[in-house]
Amino acid sequence: MINVDGHFNILGLVTVMLLAFAVPPLLSRIKVVRIPIAVGEILAGIIIGRSGLNLLTSDPALDVLSFLGLLYLMFSAGLEVDFQALARDRAGVENGSPGANGSPETNDDRETNGSGAKAQRRMAWLHNPLAFGGLNHVITVALAYWWVVSFTDPGLLPQPLAFALLMSTVGFSIIMPVLKETNKLSSPFGQLIVGVAAIGDFMPVVAMTIIITLQRSGSVLDVLLLVALFLAAYLFYIVAKRFRHVEGFEGLSRGTAQIDVRGASLLMLVFGLLAQWLRVEVLLGAFLAGLLVSVLVGERREHLIHKMDAVGFGFLIPIFFVMVGVNFDIRVLFANPAALAFVPLLLLVLLAIKALPALLLRIWYPWRITLAGSALLTSQMSVTVAFSAVLLDNGMISEPIHAAVVLVAILTAILGPVVYTRLLPDDPDEVPRSGVILVGAGREGILIARRIQQTDESCVIIDADPEKVAAAKEAGVYAVQTDALDETALESLGAKTARVMVALTGSDDVNLQACRIAANKFGVKRTVAIVRNPGNIEEAHWSGIEMINPGLATAALIEMMVTSPVTAQLVAGHTEDQRLVDVTLRNRRYSGRKLRDAKLPPGILIVSIQRGQERLIPHGDTVLQLGDVLSIAGPTDELRLTRAKLGVAGAGRRR
Repeated sequence: MINVDGHFNILGLVTVMLLAFAVPPLLSRIKVVRIPIAVGEILAGIIIGRSGLNLLTSDPALDVLSFLGLLYLMFSAGLEVDFQALARDRAGVENGSPGANGSPETNDDRETNGSGAKAQRRMAWLHNPLAFGGLNHVITVALAYWWVVSFTDPGLLPQPLAFALLMSTVGFSIIMPVLKETNKLSSPFGQLIVGVAAIGDFMPVVAMTIIITLQRSGSVLDVLLLVALFLAAYLFYIVAKRFRHVEGFEGLSRGTAQIDVRGASLLMLVFGLLAQWLRVEVLLGAFLAGLLVSVLVGERREHLIHKMDAVGFGFLIPIFFVMVGVNFDIRVLFANPAALAFVPLLLLVLLAIKALPALLLRIWYPWRITLAGSALLTSQMSVTVAFSAVLLDNGMISEPIHAAVVLVAILTAILGPVVYTRLLPDDPDEVPRSGVILVGAGREGILIARRIQQTDESCVIIDADPEKVAAAKEAGVYAVQTDALDETALESLGAKTARVMVALTGSDDVNLQACRIAANKFGVKRTVAIVRNPGNIEEAHWSGIEMINPGLATAALIEMMVTSPVTAQLVAGHTEDQRLVDVTLRNRRYSGRKLRDAKLPPGILIVSIQRGQERLIPHGDTVLQLGDVLSIAGPTDELRLTRAKLGVAGAGRRR
């Protein structure tokens, strides 16, 4: 790309970026099989590279950009590790189920109750994502090493441990988007998968760095230099933690300064340089930098990830994947019969050793969810391809084996998500739910029921006390005398299709247990419990139950009345003709429309839009999407009309 007269020849880079630009829209048109973008970029590179039309070859400038893309990829893998999410010491496995965000059991999978519930409680420690990920990784490496040593030719794989670690890597960049798309990322199930993926990225990076360091020099001193790199990372963390809230930097994170992006990029390069000085694999330095940024930025992590993704996945990382395809030479496979025969064998063995440990998910989940998770965890891509290239550069595998590894990684990146989405049970929220079940017919329950009835949504209030039920009926509320923990009674009252369960009895235990039953037996996604004992707040949190502590709620409302009195009156319902409600967009006719073209009633104001983990401040050009949660303020009658327009699903089901 740099020709003899010293000028930069940009044609090669334009070709690569043209492919990177064209791949996502082309893949979006393929409906039969979901092909990850990274796989599409590699395939595009194969078509124009050594294995295809041979229109593009590698050169020094593209090699530099490709290396920066690889560096950014490893940095991004570290940045994606959410330490706050992975630090859970339990995830609502008490009383027999993984929590409200897990998927409900079917009638055929309830053998885990009874004696099975006792086993679940004994295995509660394993429901920590890091513990589960660590055990899964150890089993995977052990199985891979046993297979390499026992069933492969030493001449083909002379470094069995290094190749076993390569087999244990996980496609973090493939798994994360799939979990997001299926709304499982924040669930206990999703966090277990993330735990396996995070460990499957981190541990092979560290272990393989040690092996490569010993391979290069054979000196234990060089391994100690690896410890020095970790010590440097720890010291940086201690210092940065003290100065991360320096006021002078707050205003520089926006506009042309983008100080947070510059700082993160600098840290990635500095730790890469430090790793190089210490004769340690540079990729480990970038990965550690990502981990440091992830743990330091705290609540701003998601915002920074969006910015870094724009740089990494928008420019540098696609160059790396396209160049992997360009440099991929399938002819070396056909020229080597042993390597060619190795491809289907490696694929089958890889699927087996990655899927078998993941069957531990069956401790908490039905078979379909377990098999879906096992299939997804067979996916490989970024780290696998990167470290295969590193092993090739260090002479630890041959070029035909490297080609076989890349080909198998591409296949698993396609097969894993496809099988996962086919096996995953339908999300109960795909079929619009409606109706509210209130547990507890006290004064608060009756008041809430009457207000919900004004929105035209069905509501039933249940209580075991006949006097309270009679008082509720006298107030014009639909009330039933029954035990809130009676599953048969809940089913008869519409728990299978209910949108929300709210438990506000005087007993925290009853409230929490009723919410667990609603979530785990009937798939109610939103469960709200009144929790008065501070000791139960943590339990409600880890069980996935939305918690309201009366004391804290009162304090928050008083604070709002002091700081934002108009908003407080709207939220508290002090204005009879104006209300604030949330509506989930399910009507396909409004999906893809700009807000200005939605033709909502004139008195309606869209205050905010929740889209996944992102909250948007809407304007006229904001494009609505299915699943958006719209916070809407306006008169009661117009709110009722708007809810009917937006909240009713259109024809056909989302798949």
